[in-house]
Amino acid sequence: MSRLTLSSLDLHRGTVTIRDPKNGEDRVVPMTEISKLATRNYLQNARPELAQNKDGLNLGGDALWLGNRQRAMGLSGIWYRVQLYARQLELPISPHVLRHACATHLLQAGAGIGHIATLLGHTSLDSTRLYTHLKTMDLRALLERHHPLENREEFHTALF
Repeated sequence: MSRLTLSSLDLHRGTVTIRDPKNGEDRVVPMTEISKLATRNYLQNARPELAQNKDGLNLGGDALWLGNRQRAMGLSGIWYRVQLYARQLELPISPHVLRHACATHLLQAGAGIGHIATLLGHTSLDSTRLYTHLKTMDLRALLERHHPLENREEFHTALF
């Protein structure tokens, strides 16, 4: 996320191209409508101010996320911002927790593990399988809540 550039965005198509230096492959990730709106707002309102120095020169370059000194915001800057807002909201979150929560919510909503792996940039499904234990817990709760024999008092009484 810290390496995203303006040229990696395609707001018309609603995609972001993520360049992965670890495996040398790019992946195209779709943007949600709310993320497109928020990105447009940032690009129109906040980024121009962040990119200009006191002399009015645009120093932001192609970096998408800019810090206070007209330079690309690195991982530590992103980490700091997330922590700042998390403290204000009194939430124990980090960028990694947000990533994990997104994957978990997608899985709970029925997204396939392969799609989630692609979205997260995992080259192996083994990296993504840690989310499947949550799916099993969800299935157990679903069975207990909706299975006809689970909710019948006479069946429980007969067994126990």
